[in-house]
Amino acid sequence: MIGAAQASASPEPQPVTGARLVVEALEREGVKHVFGYPGGAIMPVYDALTGSSLQHILVRHEQAAALAADAYGRVTGRPGVCIATSGPGATNLVTGIANAFLDSVPVVAITGQVASPLMGVAFGIGPEVEHDDVGLARALATAQFDDGGLISRSTYEQIQLVDRFGLLRACYLAAKQTIPDGIEAAAQASLAALHGVMMGDGSLSSWQGCGPGESARLTALIDGCGLRARPLRQARGWGYQRMSALGTVLVIDAAPPPPQKVAEQGSASTLAFELSDGSQRLVVNCGGPGPLPTALPDELVQGLRTTAAHSTLVLSDTNSTNILADGSLGKGVEDVTIDRSEDNDASRLEASHDGYVRAFGLVHKRSLMLGNDGKELRGADQLIAKGRKKIKEGAPYAVRFHLAPGVEATITADGMGAILRSKGAPAWNFRCRGGNLTSEES
Repeated sequence: MIGAAQASASPEPQPVTGARLVVEALEREGVKHVFGYPGGAIMPVYDALTGSSLQHILVRHEQAAALAADAYGRVTGRPGVCIATSGPGATNLVTGIANAFLDSVPVVAITGQVASPLMGVAFGIGPEVEHDDVGLARALATAQFDDGGLISRSTYEQIQLVDRFGLLRACYLAAKQTIPDGIEAAAQASLAALHGVMMGDGSLSSWQGCGPGESARLTALIDGCGLRARPLRQARGWGYQRMSALGTVLVIDAAPPPPQKVAEQGSASTLAFELSDGSQRLVVNCGGPGPLPTALPDELVQGLRTTAAHSTLVLSDTNSTNILADGSLGKGVEDVTIDRSEDNDASRLEASHDGYVRAFGLVHKRSLMLGNDGKELRGADQLIAKGRKKIKEGAPYAVRFHLAPGVEATITADGMGAILRSKGAPAWNFRCRGGNLTSEES
């Protein structure tokens, strides 16, 4: 009878909740530390942390939780764990998640989510902005570099990104909701990246099969998006380095072509550049229609993606990155090194790529120097032996500079220079050494 009485007095087992299962799963995986900031939809997990072996480290902002988890993963080699609530709490994790994703740092992010019937309703107070938190974070982390540029490196798609960010900001403002810091930072970075490839006439430099577009429409989009940002000068992932001085603008492609899976129109343009003086374009690339419908023949569209269609060095009339018969990108440029410096006299950039190493055993190195008065641009192209591949003797090369429409080149008497005249800028004196200067149709 005593035993029966004791049995009836024992407490009933508590129901197992989803929050408890999350905490237990983390414990089984050997997690010791969790970085987070509490909020409504994640509170059940915070309740389950009580009595667990996990040490919770309270931060003052969700973004700090994600960055702390990223740092933890880098230092320990073990996954860093961060937690936040739904909506803006989750989107504030995006910057840290993207940072970890690009460097393959192990991070686990856990967010709450309101029940489906309650989405869009703030308990009778009024409309509430709720987001597809996981989808938004995944889309930004997989599509956008941390410097704001898209992984596709397409200028046309970058315009679309800035436009969509502007619409998203307008939705938050219309709902009288605070824009999450992660979204605001990504939006401003996207505009900075777009500004970074704009030339002096207000339209875009031509990359990845895209043309310059219309400056008036671009200006209207930027003015209407509600964002403000300075041009990105030293792009890392986006890859377009910008040099400018007193109205002279130079943009150089200092990165490998984009991955084929995200860019159907990727081009073999590494180390090509465009140059403008004020509103006058001087040196350009041939551009293309991008993803827009076009009446141009397919062969011409494919030809506009070649190295020869860009203002750079071409070795033996081949592409620095292969363009296959089906239009996809093959092997070629994988590694691009950059050394950039600024001083009181000039901005300097040295960059090299390995696109010709496999076929010729040669690295292409390009050096550029833009004077701080914007009136002098010096450059040098070198082919440097690398690897075991035997250098092909007598492999022909050409360094092409495609002139913008309206620029007239007059060859000098010694055949080593040309005067570049246009209506929109003072004349530029072009000089060359180590080769023969010729003028031909692009």
